[in-house]
Amino acid sequence: MKSIIQNAMSSFKEKIQNEMEVLTMYYMDNDKSLWPIPHYGLLSNTYQPYVKIFPDRQFGPDKTNKVILLWTKYFATYEWFHTIPLHTKYCPKQCIITKNREDLSQSDAVLFHFTDKDLFLDDLPTKRLLSQVWALYINEPNVFVQESFTPWANVFNWTISYRRHSTVFLPYGMYEPIPNELHSNVSRINPTIYPSRYRDKMAYAVVSRCADDAERYRLINEISQHINVDYYGECGNLKCEIKHNSCLPPDTLRRYRFRLAFEDSNCRDYVTEKYWDTISKGIIPVVNWKTAQRDVPVPPHSYINVYDFPNIKSLAEYLTRVSRNSTLFHSYFKWRDHFKIFTSFWNSFCNFCTALYDKSVPAKVYTDLEGWLRDDYCQRFTYQNQYRRLIKRFLFDGNLVDLRIFN
Repeated sequence: MKSIIQNAMSSFKEKIQNEMEVLTMYYMDNDKSLWPIPHYGLLSNTYQPYVKIFPDRQFGPDKTNKVILLWTKYFATYEWFHTIPLHTKYCPKQCIITKNREDLSQSDAVLFHFTDKDLFLDDLPTKRLLSQVWALYINEPNVFVQESFTPWANVFNWTISYRRHSTVFLPYGMYEPIPNELHSNVSRINPTIYPSRYRDKMAYAVVSRCADDAERYRLINEISQHINVDYYGECGNLKCEIKHNSCLPPDTLRRYRFRLAFEDSNCRDYVTEKYWDTISKGIIPVVNWKTAQRDVPVPPHSYINVYDFPNIKSLAEYLTRVSRNSTLFHSYFKWRDHFKIFTSFWNSFCNFCTALYDKSVPAKVYTDLEGWLRDDYCQRFTYQNQYRRLIKRFLFDGNLVDLRIFN
């Protein structure tokens, strides 16, 4: 029996050592008050390892307006057929959006949305022009994509997503300088925010995915031990008052100083409407961005990051100081004097339309689309990981886990 146990322990130790060659465990803060999180390294900052580039790119006839054919639906609806034109009508370059498949031969680009509800191998166009760009749009993070990209090798020319190593970068929000001629009317672009002295609530959080990859529930629980946090959504004890990402009507929102705008995963470049909607409402977002999320373009000095503090207690002390210092509080909104923001990722489709006119983009095809997706800080979806998240949440809710067990 002793030899069996020794062999089992030796095998377990060897397995752990092999895992540690590709996996680093790190803590949320220096006090090790939260559960350690797997950290996977980036492989590349460009799409080039995953594509084959061709020497010459063919172009169709010059047009005043490029034509984009929406070959698939968007989450089983044609919402994007109506939404993209609405948000891109003032783009520097113009494109015509169609969903009529009979327009295939006249289309400069064919756009596909990747979900199991929309994209099927047996539903691809039967003809393909050499001058035509087939573009795959995906705005879900790695941890939620269940389908394999392997069967889609050598199909798509471009990728479009919030990931900056896509062919076309489509973030969840954007900002740009206010033109000089409009500075005198900056209050019309960015209305004056509600003064801090009239705000009587500290912070709120809205969470509906309770067993998430980023384990936001641990952060919220820890922060709530130091400051008052109103917890809304399916995972909180309070119900949302409106059906919107912000959860609350304007009159209620303006009472808060901070929103715990935590992302549900820490995949590369994954900064969503949680951040953008918060700054648009005149509230300071407290974010949980790790290394792979820090370089996404956002207005300067517009957020407070959990990971900029040695521990949660230090974070809470700083939030308290900001809440009591009107000058410090309003410094997080100085960007509003110089920049305007676009809080819908639909606005980013301007980037796609403009890229179709850019002849410097080489002809290429993605030969390893699965590799491109796996090139991330977070893991691909597996049922094993999903079960692990559910179990960890269950143990947390039951107070069955010592959070310092790895000390």
